[in-house]
Amino acid sequence: MKRLPHRAKRFSGLGTGLALAVLVANLLSAWTPGPHAYQAVNRAALAKPFSHALWDRVLATHVSARGLVDFGAVKAQPRSLNRYLAQLADMSPQSHPDWFPTWRHRLAYWLNAHNALLLRAVLDAYPVESLAPLRRSGALLRPAYPLGGAYHSVAQVAEHVQRDFSFRPDAPLGLSGLTLGSPTLPQAAYTADNLDALLGRQADRLPPSGAPGGDRLADAFPIAPAATPNGSSP
Repeated sequence: MKRLPHRAKRFSGLGTGLALAVLVANLLSAWTPGPHAYQAVNRAALAKPFSHALWDRVLATHVSARGLVDFGAVKAQPRSLNRYLAQLADMSPQSHPDWFPTWRHRLAYWLNAHNALLLRAVLDAYPVESLAPLRRSGALLRPAYPLGGAYHSVAQVAEHVQRDFSFRPDAPLGLSGLTLGSPTLPQAAYTADNLDALLGRQADRLPPSGAPGGDRLADAFPIAPAATPNGSSP
């Protein structure tokens, strides 16, 4: 086999490196939020501490007393959710600690962020009957959502709550799975003031282990299998 001159080898190596760089760039581009780009937040119009009023509005409007979610209505009217996600993207306890003066403020942020991001991920795939399509696609593991300027996945936010707030064993009860077999969404956003009351209510409403239909979405208006993409059930 004819050997390449040293200079040719060097350029061959550069070509391989360039190809790898392009591949990595393409993979990274797949992690960006895509269709739900967030508008800039006017911090001057906000008051400290960080407010969850927009998320509170989404929950009060679209979540029933039983924790069922009107996914179709939120998808048709996403303005409040998207504005709230823009605020989460702009600030977090890590990027702006002065907006989150106590651990209660910080825990409320991460619980609300997890639930709002999971709802956004479900809406991006909706109509679906369960979380199975999101798990198969890796959507819950993909760091596609900015929080305080740093990209996170839904799974990473859940891990953060379980790790950094382990002194509150009931904190994971605030991480809704949006399914019939997981903690449900409350009808109000978590705040520093209502944290204990809402988490206590979540403990009382926790579905029994092995409940039927546990992986199905807690959909206020369940869709028929024919309505899912390709007319098949996930």
